[in-house]
Amino acid sequence: MDYTVLSELVSHALRHEPDEYLLQLDSEGWVEVNALLQAIKRRSSDWADLTEAHLRMMIQHFAKQRHEIRAGRIRALYGHSTRQRLLKDVRKPPEVLYHGTGPTAAQLILAANTFTFRQTPKLPAK
Repeated sequence: MDYTVLSELVSHALRHEPDEYLLQLDSEGWVEVNALLQAIKRRSSDWADLTEAHLRMMIQHFAKQRHEIRAGRIRALYGHSTRQRLLKDVRKPPEVLYHGTGPTAAQLILAANTFTFRQTPKLPAK
């Protein structure tokens, strides 16, 4: 089983073109696993033997979690480009949150005081 190809196909169905697969995502992006399996099998006979176990193995195969299965349903976790606006779980951010800003840009941001932190950000030592 090529889990990379499967992941790309599942992502296409859940993130970008659910209508093309005749899938109806709920407000949080979930769809029944069986509906997804049938949609993929309709698309190509190459996937005739695809099962939920394969989807679970695909999810476990990648360190970067792109999908999740819960209670017989599956969804993509991020990267949606559908017109449908999906509800996201509200979570408390971690105590330490990093932002990928280069040293030059960081100095400009700090100099312009354009940040809205409760505390002054700390730059790493040079």
